[in-house]
Amino acid sequence: TGEMETLIDGDPLIHPLDIAIDTSGALIVTTTSSTFGDGEGRILRVDPETGTATTLLQDPSIPFPSGAAVDSSGAIFIANMFKFDFQAGDFEFGKLIRLDPATGETTTIVEADPDSPNDFIFLGDLAIDGNGDIIALDPGSAPFFPPKILRIDPRTRKVTTLLSGPPLRTPMSLAVEADGSILIADANADPEKLGITTGAIFRLDPESGSLTTLATGAGVGSPFGLALDQEGELIWTNV
Repeated sequence: TGEMETLIDGDPLIHPLDIAIDTSGALIVTTTSSTFGDGEGRILRVDPETGTATTLLQDPSIPFPSGAAVDSSGAIFIANMFKFDFQAGDFEFGKLIRLDPATGETTTIVEADPDSPNDFIFLGDLAIDGNGDIIALDPGSAPFFPPKILRIDPRTRKVTTLLSGPPLRTPMSLAVEADGSILIADANADPEKLGITTGAIFRLDPESGSLTTLATGAGVGSPFGLALDQEGELIWTNV
């Protein structure tokens, strides 16, 4: 019908960054008190029927929780883009943590090494594939660090780069199809190598590294959010 309903607004939903669905159907929402990387991150569980929000984690060590995904056991994986506290002189690059929603215990899976940023430098959106591996994006920092699509094994902590650099420019979000293919929304890609930027939706084969452009041009302004519906149809938002 196109009908829209407000489920939750206001505190504690300050600056929502990402959303996932847990094994019970509840929404897992990441928020921050500051979009500059110097605030306090919160992980919320929101009841989709009542809009009631429960705080699972409130932690200044993850001030920019830019990505969330839930595995089949109910464990929540959170990507923190970076931490930047100018007054304290505290700066950290991206990291991936696991949150136990029952106990609130967190475990760092991987974190960027600023002295050797070969694997990644920042971490953004997350998805989980059929093997339980984390698919993550590193938006990079042009022209110094290229954007990347990564596979992270949460058991061995091994990081594998699946795709790096052009035509990716500003990857914003991910989704994983039933066959394991990775869908990528890029707000400023140049898929046709025209020398101009335009939004694009890509499909990446994680085994071969083959990249296919699914959509670009009209109707694909600056794709930001990306999801698959129950029929496997692709839905995205433009900004």
